Amino acid sequence: MYGHGLRRSPRLWQRELSKTLKDFNLKQVGEDSGLFAKDDLVVMFFVDDIIGLYRKEKRQKAFEFRDALKQRYELREMGEVKWFLGVRVLRNRDELKLWLCQDSYIERIAHRYNLESMKPPNTPMGTEELVENPERSSPNQTLHFQQKVGSLLYATVITRLDAAKTANKLSEFLCNPSKKHIEAVNRAISYLYGTRMYAIEYNGHSKRDEIFLCASDAAFADNQTDRKSSEAYLCKLFGGPIDWRASKQKTVTTSTTEAELLAVSEAGKQLFWWKRLFDAIGFDPEHELSIKCDNKQTIDLLTNEESRFKTKLRHIDIHHHWLRQEVQANRVNIEWCPTAKMPADGFTKQLTRQKHKEFVRMLGLADLQSMLGGCVELHSRYP
Repeated sequence: MYGHGLRRSPRLWQRELSKTLKDFNLKQVGEDSGLFAKDDLVVMFFVDDIIGLYRKEKRQKAFEFRDALKQRYELREMGEVKWFLGVRVLRNRDELKLWLCQDSYIERIAHRYNLESMKPPNTPMGTEELVENPERSSPNQTLHFQQKVGSLLYATVITRLDAAKTANKLSEFLCNPSKKHIEAVNRAISYLYGTRMYAIEYNGHSKRDEIFLCASDAAFADNQTDRKSSEAYLCKLFGGPIDWRASKQKTVTTSTTEAELLAVSEAGKQLFWWKRLFDAIGFDPEHELSIKCDNKQTIDLLTNEESRFKTKLRHIDIHHHWLRQEVQANRVNIEWCPTAKMPADGFTKQLTRQKHKEFVRMLGLADLQSMLGGCVELHSRYP
């Protein structure tokens, strides 16, 4: 219908398929233009890859939708999803578990950059601080570094969030990488290759009050060059991460409390985004949504009626008043969490081997080596 060589083709197809789904009385979810829902049927698509989700008892209605869609377009039915956009999907219905793994993609980029023979490190990044290159890198060196960081970033935004801090840090040196920066990105890709069987695990047996979890953290003035703070948030559903970010704050703060307030404010925005999406698809987490924070002073400022926060930084004051308003109105809860149990902690700092291992566990990543070790598909490339 639309030539693949045309720049507007994806947009035109998106409009066409969206109109069709609306004709079938599916409602487009405002938070994601590629997501549609109706009763217990959820349909999501990316270009021409389409997935339908439905409850077991609604199978007949789902099949009716499938047949109606086939009358409009020529479709190739793939059965139960096993791959989607290069991500391996595994399920164990008896244990109510589902895994998302990028082993094939990671294997491909390791081969592309000839890093498969490098001894895999235990962590994606060393504890030594990376600094700006005092010299000027060559155009060829810069290009290769940018390609490697881009490959690393794709993995860290899809399933491999355990290397998100590393990818964010390396992105600061895209325009002028040094030899140490190149060694660092090679180390990160080698780490991913050595742990390519790590997968996000979702567990239907999650505790009732932990079906949805949100956490935020900040490291005050940890960036030596501009003294900006690192911040992060993490959202998990049924024990597995669904949303995360590790980044540097856009402005300089003057205290740990200010940095934590900015971080928890960003987490609050994401939490409300997920609440709207859950409402749109008819999903009920069955418990009040809250944000975990490991800074007691920040929590007191938001929860105590008599707390007073004084700052001359206007933008931080605005964030504080907005989040305090939402907390006081009981639209969101803020809970204290000890730093040792803070799942977002590894997004804000470089970790030692033992702490990184614990970080991976708290993220909800599982090693599928025993499950996939004898699988014929292990070294296959996705289509």
